[in-house]
Amino acid sequence: MASAFQSAFSGLKKYTKKITHTETPLEKNLREATSNENWGVANSVLIDIARCTHDFNDYYLIMSTVWSAIGDKKEKWRRIFKGLNLLDYLLKFGSERVVDETRDGIHRIRALQDFQYTEEGRDKGAGIR
Repeated sequence: MASAFQSAFSGLKKYTKKITHTETPLEKNLREATSNENWGVANSVLIDIARCTHDFNDYYLIMSTVWSAIGDKKEKWRRIFKGLNLLDYLLKFGSERVVDETRDGIHRIRALQDFQYTEEGRDKGAGIR
């Protein structure tokens, strides 16, 4: 019963947030690029995000989303993987500030060198290591 209540409350919370907060195109792209879903992200989304790194305000939203994805719990290994892929793309095609911030936060990436996670007996950490 408690889990049914939590599930209903969670759904209501998401619905309320959706109504009260209109998602910007950048927020939508970031959500898509760092989702825990089992599919990749379109290059057009990556291009749009990289372009937004040149805007002062958007840059901080982008990088906080990247670091949040990379630092997520192991069970969300797809999100970690997608966060690393997004960071790789931003290092190549985004603002120079991405390089500086990544250099400062390299310890977060190095912590993933020993990443281990298995799902249904399969090693899911190989793409992250």
